[in-house]
Amino acid sequence: MNLSPLQLKHYSLNGVHIEPVEGFQRNEEDLYASFDNIDISAEIKLGEPAEKSSVYGLKLTLRVNPKGETFPYRFTIGIEGFFEVVASNGLDDARKLAAVNGASVLYGILRQTLLDLTRSFENGPVMLPTLHFLNLKDDIRSDSDKVATTDSRRSKKSPKRVKTHA
Repeated sequence: MNLSPLQLKHYSLNGVHIEPVEGFQRNEEDLYASFDNIDISAEIKLGEPAEKSSVYGLKLTLRVNPKGETFPYRFTIGIEGFFEVVASNGLDDARKLAAVNGASVLYGILRQTLLDLTRSFENGPVMLPTLHFLNLKDDIRSDSDKVATTDSRRSKKSPKRVKTHA
């Protein structure tokens, strides 16, 4: 096991809004809400490091705004992280590393945060699907505060709740 060339130095949430969808009927057999045919909008902003610094700021904002009663929540959740690139093959490589791997790290934090928060709601818990951010390596260029967006749709069935006997 080796240290990653990208090190998370600090992160903080910069916004959370969760609104239960009125009329949503939860399937009690589903462990988590299904993302079948639900769009996840992700906005990513990568800032440039200060002169003689290798620390990049990265903001990730996720939005889900379902139509009708197909999903239990409308939500927007955002996070900002600061990553130090400790090894790279130049500025372009460092930016790609910060964007792709940094977005993946922050997304994992948002997944857990959203899961923890929605466990307390009547509409049940939401666990974000697994995504990758490889498309960012081509979208991130040398301009400061580049915004990249992505949409994702799932078509697979959600895991089912396992019944246990005590």
